[in-house]
Amino acid sequence: MGEHQGEQQVNGAAERRRGSLRKIPLLVTWIPSGGIERVLGELADVKCKVLSVESAEELLETTTRHDPDAVLLGREHTGNVVELVSRLVDFAPQTAVVVVFERPDEAELLALLHAGAVGYVPMSISPERLCIAIEAILAGDPVLPRAMTATLVRQLRSPGCIILPSGDNQGYELSTREWEVLCLLQQGRTTNEIAERLFVCSATVRSHVAAIVRKLETPDRDAALAAVFSS
Repeated sequence: MGEHQGEQQVNGAAERRRGSLRKIPLLVTWIPSGGIERVLGELADVKCKVLSVESAEELLETTTRHDPDAVLLGREHTGNVVELVSRLVDFAPQTAVVVVFERPDEAELLALLHAGAVGYVPMSISPERLCIAIEAILAGDPVLPRAMTATLVRQLRSPGCIILPSGDNQGYELSTREWEVLCLLQQGRTTNEIAERLFVCSATVRSHVAAIVRKLETPDRDAALAAVFSS
């Protein structure tokens, strides 16, 4: 038996062992208090094994240790939810990250998708609908509010740029690279980290940041982030 074939058999056996140990999906949750507990109880009763955590540090540690099928992340607890999603994806790239929101936010949704989230569901979701959403996510399908699909369609119809909403409904237009830089800034990345991620020099990143600040009519990058991700 060749070395490559033997390696395939070993890997296949490991996957079968993992599947046999986990007959139902494992979810790790960090959800604000409220009606969502009833939803999680329904999941725990009939669909999933649910581990609940109480802090970002515990969330990252539990996700790393247990390699769950999915993480449900309550928006209101997290502070910078985009940064936390990015860290979760770095820690456990095979885990599906789902953000549970109280109020939908268009710019946040786009940034969360950029950070690696695959689900964005309302806190008011019923147990039945959440079960269906989790099943879809574990099957490899993204789950987003139907009302926000128009956001994605509008972006797809604007190749080369991202249209951000504003109070006067005219919006701000950033190039796709400027938007990528803005998302990475929101993820907590430094200028040098962004340069490494995008395979450009730090001066190029600073040039993009300057363009973002100018287009958003803000004094600096922190104000630009606050203008876009204000919730």
